[in-house]
Amino acid sequence: VLLMTKLHILVSNMNKLLSLFLGLTFAVTASATFAVDTVTIVHKPGMPAEQDMEISERSLDAHICHGDISCDDVDPNSEVPLPGIDEDLWEAIIIACDDGAGPGPE
Repeated sequence: VLLMTKLHILVSNMNKLLSLFLGLTFAVTASATFAVDTVTIVHKPGMPAEQDMEISERSLDAHICHGDISCDDVDPNSEVPLPGIDEDLWEAIIIACDDGAGPGPE
């Protein structure tokens, strides 16, 4: 009986270790499989809540629709702002994108 109890405990512990290993393997595989491409934006440019953000490419259109600006669209060498942006705000956006390590045009 003692041998059976020890064998049961050993098998139970092996099952727990196997479950943990498989769970970790799945988590690592899932994170690699479902990697999301991101872009840097200036969120709420010119507002007190302005900040640089990393967002998924899938949500970029929604952010652009409510006035956020993709740092990919900001050319720090251009003196011509994006349409609807005054020069002071343009300068702030260039600085924000540069500080946020946004890629900008090459």
